[in-house]
Amino acid sequence: MLLGVLVGVVSIALFVHNKNEEMRQTLLSQARSIDLALDWSSMYDNILNNQGAESSIVETPELAMHRERIDKICSVYANCRAVYLMHQNAQKQIYFLIDSSPKSSELYIVPGTVYSEASPVTREVFVTRQIATDGPVADRWGVWVSALVPHVLPDQSVVVVGIDIEASQWNKTLWKSAIIPLLATLTFLGLMLFYTKLWRIKNRQNEELEQSHHELLKLSHEDSLTGLPNRRLFEDRLTQQIASALRNKTKFAIFYLDLDKFKEVNDTLGHDAGDLLLCIVADRFVNALRAEDTVARLSGDEFAMLLPKIDQQAEAEAIAQKVIDALARPITVQGHALSVTVSIGIAIFSETRPTTHELTRSADEAMYSAKKAGAGRYYFFKEPQA
Repeated sequence: MLLGVLVGVVSIALFVHNKNEEMRQTLLSQARSIDLALDWSSMYDNILNNQGAESSIVETPELAMHRERIDKICSVYANCRAVYLMHQNAQKQIYFLIDSSPKSSELYIVPGTVYSEASPVTREVFVTRQIATDGPVADRWGVWVSALVPHVLPDQSVVVVGIDIEASQWNKTLWKSAIIPLLATLTFLGLMLFYTKLWRIKNRQNEELEQSHHELLKLSHEDSLTGLPNRRLFEDRLTQQIASALRNKTKFAIFYLDLDKFKEVNDTLGHDAGDLLLCIVADRFVNALRAEDTVARLSGDEFAMLLPKIDQQAEAEAIAQKVIDALARPITVQGHALSVTVSIGIAIFSETRPTTHELTRSADEAMYSAKKAGAGRYYFFKEPQA
């Protein structure tokens, strides 16, 4: 029973909220129509020439004609209390330019009167230049709701078109319209609960499916141990870099890296220690490179690096030495201080090796040459002599 009451209250609250928004959107639609119906081309000069202080605006025949026009526009809409134009001077004062009410009406406001009681919503419209509604508000003229539509003039100042409607029945209309959904809520409570549960199950399934898709996508492009790009993602980025280099006639380099004597760590300390060592090494590699570079783990203790914007061999040598130096400090794993070195094979992109396979094979061959030469070295791939 308590759940039924709660569902009913929530349903009614939502319905009242939606109905309120619907009524406000209708009002805003009316205000937009009024804005479109105004003869702005003939009003620009009158408005621009009357951007003064309080009481500086004189109701010229032109302004009177505009007032009569918007008064006729107002009469078209039900419950329209007044239509008016407001402007803001250099002192941030909001004042009235035109009021649709005739001079004989108690609602008539003399042009140039500063709107000293302008609400925060009204002031905000001049700043954001976004349409808005204000109210219901009760004042000496009754209960009203306003719609405010900003109009930007050629000098980039803003005129706000306002429409006030009589809204003494606003809240009563909302709650009267809520009777039917209240009865429907109580009558079909069981059905609603069923569909709510069904929706939650389906929504959870969709979330799980989306999460699974995200995890699969992540696994297909990311090394699960170090979080670095894997071989697939590295080769994809390499393919894109080759295409860019061919198109722009630029050069870049790739490194193939292999930790020296890594197998001894696994054999003596175990694979957990080896995995931890790989994670620390991966972090040092990332910190040694530039922001635009890519470091990936290919498999085991093999890594690869993609370095765009490498024009000279000396630039690649400097980065390779920086990578080697990054492992100079001992790495502590499970209480053991390990001295780790790396062998690096370097291949510089050229039109003689225009494919991913040829470029990676060149870097791989250079890496094995570096290993043969001794630990902690880098070696450039050399083109075979013709």
